[in-house]
Amino acid sequence: MVASIRDLLPPPVEINLGRGTLLLRGLSLEDVVSLITKHKEAFSLFFANEGDPDMSAIVATAPDMVAEIIAKAANMEDQKEDVKLIPAALQLVALTAVWEASVPDPLAVRKAIERLQGEVSKLKKAP
Repeated sequence: MVASIRDLLPPPVEINLGRGTLLLRGLSLEDVVSLITKHKEAFSLFFANEGDPDMSAIVATAPDMVAEIIAKAANMEDQKEDVKLIPAALQLVALTAVWEASVPDPLAVRKAIERLQGEVSKLKKAP
């Protein structure tokens, strides 16, 4: 028997930033909704390809969103501007780690989104 929901959460991922390590957790539903609300166009880049997202393109084209994702995953949202100072290659490593912690099965997520879009489309057509 599980003592609490927290016991079921995946452990954070540790990445090395050179002078220390950063613990990153997967994004929660609340985090994702917030990111989609603020960065709708940029967030869609995660699902632009059939395979894995092009993290390099996301880092290069959406630095504000990337900084916010890393800050949220590190539970340090008040340090978003400081995250922007992390070298780009390390932001790429961090973003990839957060993606993998947040979306363990990207194909299942893509299928769920497609089903949801289909149902929403049906509702829009209904009288």
